[in-house]
Amino acid sequence: MRILLVRPDAIGDVVLMVPLLNTIRQAYPDAEIYTLQQPYTIPLLQDHPSVTAIIPDWRKIRRSRGVKGFLAYSRYLRSFGFDMVFFPYLEPYYLFLAIAAGISTRVGDKNKIFLRPFLTHSIPLDFRNLVLHESQQSAKLIWGVKPEAMLDPTMNLCVADTDREQAMSALVEVGGDPALPYIVIHPRSGGGNRPWLPAKYAALIDHLTERSEYQIVLTGSGAKEIQIISDIRNFTRHSFIDISGKTPLRSLMGLISRAAVVIGTDTGPTHIAAALGVPVVSVSPTKFVKALRWGPWRTPNRVVSESQACTLVCRPYKCKKNICLDAIDSHRVSDAILSVALETPDGVNSIPTKHRWIQTSMHTMVYWAGRESQLQMVVDQYNMLKCSGFVVHLGTRSWRFRRSLAAALGIESDLITVIPPFDWVGMVWALMTHDITVVFVVGPIVRWYWFLMRQICALRQYCPPVALGISTPSESMEDIVLQITAGVYP
Repeated sequence: MRILLVRPDAIGDVVLMVPLLNTIRQAYPDAEIYTLQQPYTIPLLQDHPSVTAIIPDWRKIRRSRGVKGFLAYSRYLRSFGFDMVFFPYLEPYYLFLAIAAGISTRVGDKNKIFLRPFLTHSIPLDFRNLVLHESQQSAKLIWGVKPEAMLDPTMNLCVADTDREQAMSALVEVGGDPALPYIVIHPRSGGGNRPWLPAKYAALIDHLTERSEYQIVLTGSGAKEIQIISDIRNFTRHSFIDISGKTPLRSLMGLISRAAVVIGTDTGPTHIAAALGVPVVSVSPTKFVKALRWGPWRTPNRVVSESQACTLVCRPYKCKKNICLDAIDSHRVSDAILSVALETPDGVNSIPTKHRWIQTSMHTMVYWAGRESQLQMVVDQYNMLKCSGFVVHLGTRSWRFRRSLAAALGIESDLITVIPPFDWVGMVWALMTHDITVVFVVGPIVRWYWFLMRQICALRQYCPPVALGISTPSESMEDIVLQITAGVYP
């Protein structure tokens, strides 16, 4: 059997596809497994034990222009005699390319309703489900053809000794000492999140230099990274090692494999570090991007975020304001770096990491929609969420309830939002600006109302809120939130 995986996008996305690769290898141990990738990501999976060969994407190198190019591309793929294709990256172009190439078994996301009729096997990949990491989401595709298959969560990359040697040679060339431990900072984001500010990275370098003996190594390859590193140099009081432009992808992997910690947003180098078991500190500014979906997988890590500092509806691809970026303190990031450097991996059980990510990713609201006699229940629910480490907002249906709740909790009444049930605009605005993931409704819960709220918020929120009616305070907030985000409604 010959199997093809289509993943012609960025470095981090290819790395997060590795559990699917390993799961397919486990399900079909004798199969030949090929991947279709952008040329610049090909070095990632060279020598990977689950990969037979890698096919460069003709579309990315402009070799398949027009109808003739498309047909030539399909004939090229047909020459391999593929029996099955998996689409962790599903777009019409690649799906119809597989059909033209005569691949009989096509496995993809069932939620792509316009493409579903052209798939022979499908499994729903719910991108709004925070419980499953991106690597687990794509690995679920195996269930489209083998529902009994066990998912392999391993995210491994292979780094050769020659890669490490080339990386150390490049480090020496720019003034580094391979014998001393070093920290790698990749200051640019791949586009899914917003990059932290150069002045903040400069302050971080100053803190690390003054508090530790680590060498600080900054990486990058393109003009934008080089400009960011130049800006950092203008702000910092201490020197650092600039290795930008000196490490091709395999050498970068070698450099990362020997690092004490890697710092950046949820971008390619941080996912490479996670796949190599290197500790990661992820600076995640925006409310839109969630650690539970995109965090450093199965490696010692910290996710630093102050997304609640911003009270605007999050539009990470268009926003020019620095509210969420300024809110992250460089001292806090340096503390995270020095603490995670001493940790050991969680191993197979990633629950402790998920609990930390829950606190970072999920914002809750306790909404008092019932009777005055339920005041204590609202107080107990609020206190239990706060003690579990969640970000908690409070809402009530009347000004009188607001005054009572503020007095009972001993907090300023301004911290409680008054939203009458008929104020749909006010409710949507409160849910979106605070990026609420779960609403605990104390009182009667009207299902159609909260369903509508979720659909409206979904236009701007990565994970729109779900509502849970509460009659008694729950014993385990983590279990409830995991159930809710998995789509399990009581």
